[in-house]
Amino acid sequence: MSFLNPFFLIGSVALAIPVLIHLVRREKSEIVPFSSLMFLLKVPKRSIRQQKIKNLLLMALRLLILALLVGAFARPYLTQPAKPSADPDRNRSIILMLDNSYSMRYGTNFERLKAEAVSRIDAMRAGDRMALLAFNDSAMPLAIPTSDKNALKAAVAALEPSY
Repeated sequence: MSFLNPFFLIGSVALAIPVLIHLVRREKSEIVPFSSLMFLLKVPKRSIRQQKIKNLLLMALRLLILALLVGAFARPYLTQPAKPSADPDRNRSIILMLDNSYSMRYGTNFERLKAEAVSRIDAMRAGDRMALLAFNDSAMPLAIPTSDKNALKAAVAALEPSY
């Protein structure tokens, strides 16, 4: 398990706050001088025990809520190792998506995109098939799945930034 925001795990220190409050605010019985005890009601020990258990359960619930909040803010996620295909020599079907929006015209971004696309095409193994898809605000197919590297390179070369 990993966390997107592990810094929030420092918030687990806040779990000590309810414990400290519980220890500080414990009810201490006061000794009050009284002339006759016959007018006072007798409190059974059972109700005192029940009150202590109730207080401990309340503290545990508060700790659980804080722990869940800390965990939620840390945003845990499970990592799963990539499963290799059963046959590494098996033919692959690849979709290469190319951003041809006007924002790619900044600097040499578009030329680098084309160069990277050509290098990915050159890296295709025999039997692999690749489709090209250009997108900006909508997607447009440039090449259907094919093994022809020259056709794919020609489609990349003809690509221009657009709306």
